[in-house]
Amino acid sequence: MTTQNAFREILEKADGLGATFKDILRWAIIEGVPEAGDHVLVSRYDEATSDLLGLLHELRSNADTAARRFPQDYGGTRCALIECQQRALLIARRFYWELYSPEAVESLHLLQGEGLQQWRSWTTGVKDALAGCRAPIEELNQSIFQAWVELSERAAVVAHPSVHRSSDRLRTPGRMAQSETNSE
Repeated sequence: MTTQNAFREILEKADGLGATFKDILRWAIIEGVPEAGDHVLVSRYDEATSDLLGLLHELRSNADTAARRFPQDYGGTRCALIECQQRALLIARRFYWELYSPEAVESLHLLQGEGLQQWRSWTTGVKDALAGCRAPIEELNQSIFQAWVELSERAAVVAHPSVHRSSDRLRTPGRMAQSETNSE
């Protein structure tokens, strides 16, 4: 993978997570609300989802900046990737601590267990939507990790021209000679 492709992957995964937040989570929170009721959890989950979407927008903007700056401005690319990483950490923290924490899920269970039939389908839908957010969050974090790998490999090659890049690890001339000896 190239560094440019790594940044494109971040943008793709951010778009996928954004779609999950908007089309699945937000839909379950807003559209699934019973007509005859309102509950504090609806506002709490809606506000938290809006915050996550804002952080994701910032992350995407930084990933786009990093992609445009690379390879001419390595320092600017690195700073933009740091901002992406910070936003991704905030997204994961807010999701797992505010929306999908044991306490938050327990609040959904309590609402479901209050015997109000009208809220059972809402809580089930929200729990299902939350579960569906976990994989896209992980995929986004993996894409950012891959961008760090690519960027650090590029820095190593620039700093040490005798280092050659392989598809998944750095190889020095000494390691290349050792691997050739082992393959004989």
